[in-house]
Amino acid sequence: MALVAEGKSNAQIAMATGLSPSTVKDYVANACHKLGVEGRVGLAVWWIERARDRVTPADRAWPFGGGRREGL
Repeated sequence: MALVAEGKSNAQIAMATGLSPSTVKDYVANACHKLGVEGRVGLAVWWIERARDRVTPADRAWPFGGGRREGL
């Protein structure tokens, strides 16, 4: 989510993580639904408000703080 909060596009996140853009799109949509926020801006606000003080280098990888595909 850190990459979404940084304003990265699905394509940029896909390149950084080795996932397909459509998979990233699905992850973003699922995260928004599960967190009850609307769109990427809502997801970014959620992330910044709750997690900015806990970010580690592993958190920058998608999804949700795991390595490339850990935590799926």
